[in-house]
Amino acid sequence: MKTAVSVLLLLASLNIFAQVKLADKDFKNLVALCKVYATNVNANGDDFDKQVKTLSTPKLKRVVETLTVLDGSDKNLLSPKYLNRPDNEELQIWYVIAEVQDSRNDSLNTKTDEQIAKEVLAKKVDERLLVHTYYRMLEGGVGFLSNEMDMSKINIETDKLGLKNDTEKGIFFLNMSHALVTRFRVLNQLKKPEKLMEFAAKLPQFNGMPYYKFTGFDYPDFEYENDVEKSTYNAVHVGDYYEAVISHFMAIAEKGGSELARDIYFNSILAKPELFKYSSAKDMLQDVYNDATKN
Repeated sequence: MKTAVSVLLLLASLNIFAQVKLADKDFKNLVALCKVYATNVNANGDDFDKQVKTLSTPKLKRVVETLTVLDGSDKNLLSPKYLNRPDNEELQIWYVIAEVQDSRNDSLNTKTDEQIAKEVLAKKVDERLLVHTYYRMLEGGVGFLSNEMDMSKINIETDKLGLKNDTEKGIFFLNMSHALVTRFRVLNQLKKPEKLMEFAAKLPQFNGMPYYKFTGFDYPDFEYENDVEKSTYNAVHVGDYYEAVISHFMAIAEKGGSELARDIYFNSILAKPELFKYSSAKDMLQDVYNDATKN
């Protein structure tokens, strides 16, 4: 009995979710949705919307509605309707869509879409990866919106999105910030500080503050594997976020905005030595921090 209880407690602590059972029609339509999305990952065009809408069922209704706004054509993508955390069953369905799409880019894959969908629906998946996958799939649409839309009046409150804990809030933020500020690194390399500042001025707030003041990454890190490497989640995603904030800081400092540059530095991850390990510039960050705080 003690062994059984111990196993149950271990599984609970790992936040594993598994086995979504779909009716035949739901499964058939889910596979069809996978095929439509895999051939148009930008989810754009009237044909895409028409195709996915014909595949809607009560079980897949929210998934279909979300797919139709992934092209960034609807500013409501930034509303709680889409930013709210889905339940675990829906998260697993999104994971199926992502896995089928990824398998089509794998030259070694010999499985059909149906086989992959069945395997993933029955698979034990780390809940943190399920959450990441959903918000990763929103990234493209959020990025497209940010190209044209002034989001500065929008305040995204992570405490009101149904996210379960600090880990999920961090995962959410890292995916949203990736869509919004990854371009800062490119603009910095191209030496276009004015353009970077123009984009920064249009960003939404998070929890009533500028994006760079989000520093909630002290949750337990976990293994993460992408197409490039096997690493940890924060090493990859907090590492990318560091590059964006550093680029923003450098642009402001270059243009003489000393007060804002100071605010960015002291209120961001740039002054959080416990997080420097996630940055490829950790030694430089430590040296700057030591100089800035030695008095």
